[in-house]
Amino acid sequence: MYRLLTLFVGLGLVFSAVSCTSHKKAKNYNKYLDTAKPIWEKFMKEDKEFVTWMSGYTKEKHDDYKKKVNEFITRIEGRIKEIENIEIKDDDVKIFKKLNVQAMGHVVEVYKEVKRVLEAGGKPDYSEKIKTLYGSFKTTHEEFFKERGKYFKKYNLKDRKE
Repeated sequence: MYRLLTLFVGLGLVFSAVSCTSHKKAKNYNKYLDTAKPIWEKFMKEDKEFVTWMSGYTKEKHDDYKKKVNEFITRIEGRIKEIENIEIKDDDVKIFKKLNVQAMGHVVEVYKEVKRVLEAGGKPDYSEKIKTLYGSFKTTHEEFFKERGKYFKKYNLKDRKE
């Protein structure tokens, strides 16, 4: 009887330790997400604005486009700095920050390519290089969700209700 009681108490301690770890991991992830999500949403809105802006290009507006592309680059680089400045104590959560920064970096490279084309006197369109860079963005963004799935599985986490 004593052994059985000891076994149940031991199992209870193990389950509570696992539960505490999962709770702490969920809290750390949610803290990062709560800080990064508004920044990411601004970034996505600005990128959509960039795509719309780029599709309205005309030769008459070429000089204006050369000036405005720098504004887009500066804004996205600012978003990257905002993400980089988020403090993370949990090493397991740092991968999400790294992937967000990488994804945004790919978009900055798209903007810089558009700038290069504009400065060369060309029309900013969806060249193979720009498609490749946007493809890199998409791949990195998908990697974020893959890592998120691994993290959730490792710590037995579930999506919270928004």
